[in-house]
Amino acid sequence: MQTSTKSIKDISKEYRFRTDESVELAILKESNGRFLYAQGNEYHFMDLDTTEIIAADKSSIHMSIGKDSDGLSKSDMELRFNLVDSESNIMLLIYDETLLAIELPAKVDCVVESIVPSSGGTKVVEIKGNKIAVPSYIELQELITINLSDLSFVRRAKKA
Repeated sequence: MQTSTKSIKDISKEYRFRTDESVELAILKESNGRFLYAQGNEYHFMDLDTTEIIAADKSSIHMSIGKDSDGLSKSDMELRFNLVDSESNIMLLIYDETLLAIELPAKVDCVVESIVPSSGGTKVVEIKGNKIAVPSYIELQELITINLSDLSFVRRAKKA
């Protein structure tokens, strides 16, 4: 029997193994984290378990929402990632001190930045480049909760 796999650190490399070969066991660590900032082509996160700052190349991180990424493109995931603030908990998946993946929260609170002209009875707002249909009673600068997977309005957010 023969199997093939890709390297955790370099997904562009493919490896083939035979049944008589052994493979090193990959130990992955899940950790609670927070997004800190983006600089150039890197995202910077804080591992809340260790308080360590982790920098990772934007193109090398796999992003998902909840336990499923719903087949969203990389650019759609990045637009949704822009909605996550520094107070949102993010699950970090780390291997050998390298950040491999992040799991975004299912829902986030955001401030309505602008109201977009739209036809019909639907009101559309824009938040950090994302257009979201909302009820007609939502106003500019209002805090709302949205579902990240489909960018749907959930409710008016409770003020902290």
